[in-house]
Amino acid sequence: MADRATETQSLGRLMDLMRIVAALLIFYYHAGLLLHLPLSRFGDHAVSTFIVLAIVASMALGKSAEQGSAASYLWRRIKRLFPMFFLINVAIFAASHLYPSRLGRPYSFWQLLLSAFGLSQYVGQPYLSEVFWFIPFILQVYVIIAFFGRRLLELNWKFLFAVGALVSAVAIWRLSNVMNDNLFEMRKWSPLLRLPEVGFGLMTAAFIGRVLQFHRYCWNLLFYGVITALLACGSFLVPRAAYLFCYPLTGLVVTLIVAGTAAGVLFVTEPLGVSSEALRFLGRATFPFFLIHGVGMRFVNSRYDGRILPWCAYFSACVVAAIVLEFAFRFRVSAKASATLAGK
Repeated sequence: MADRATETQSLGRLMDLMRIVAALLIFYYHAGLLLHLPLSRFGDHAVSTFIVLAIVASMALGKSAEQGSAASYLWRRIKRLFPMFFLINVAIFAASHLYPSRLGRPYSFWQLLLSAFGLSQYVGQPYLSEVFWFIPFILQVYVIIAFFGRRLLELNWKFLFAVGALVSAVAIWRLSNVMNDNLFEMRKWSPLLRLPEVGFGLMTAAFIGRVLQFHRYCWNLLFYGVITALLACGSFLVPRAAYLFCYPLTGLVVTLIVAGTAAGVLFVTEPLGVSSEALRFLGRATFPFFLIHGVGMRFVNSRYDGRILPWCAYFSACVVAAIVLEFAFRFRVSAKASATLAGK
């Protein structure tokens, strides 16, 4: 039992470090859109890492969907995501009346509501920040988990990967004929359009949850690599959709690099005595960091162009703001829990 607890703690530390590394890569990607940083385009694929981590954390660690009803499971997820998401939407909305948004004008109240409830992209409206599409996307993943529970850990993985790749290929091919310049955005709509990546996350959760044996996981992972490589070959048939065809394969490679990097950092932090609580806090702080980091980039670029010091200052400000937000929300949750216990 002690070995299992130690293993779970080590896994939690690794996952928190993976969140930190992935968040840094996403910041680097968005900064690279303005500064043309080397290899920055690959940072976009760290979103695949967050998808895998969200599924693993939800199904293999902590309270799973089997503990309570589907509604209670979803409510736990919403309570974690929505309050901070809503607050940051309101802050951006208010700021757009002080400094023009990327639309060149303040956001409307209607756009605020659509963005805060994760509906913007489905009605042709912009989110208040480009990264906000991830919230309705991951909530759809949680809905799937809520309704199917641990049965999702016992799937035929090879069949799922093959079907997922086929669904992705057909969707990309068909939509490439009608989406034109908006084709790139389809990867944000639904987990059904990213079934290979979602399946990889579920299989990893099955392995960590000890439903799937290590050697079977390795063979299935190899099969997943082959299937996603075959899907990537679709880029030869529809060159302008190459990014989408290659997305699952590149996402796998980036996720493995993130995991390897995090494992190396973990090896260093162990002798330094960095506590699991500190890493857990920083890992959770990547959520507000993810939500806020893109908002001021155009402002920094327009005022200071490619000068390194303002960009470093902006990055530091995002880190500090994320830590403050996470601390404030953790304090709110802790205070509420204490009040509940006191009432008993």
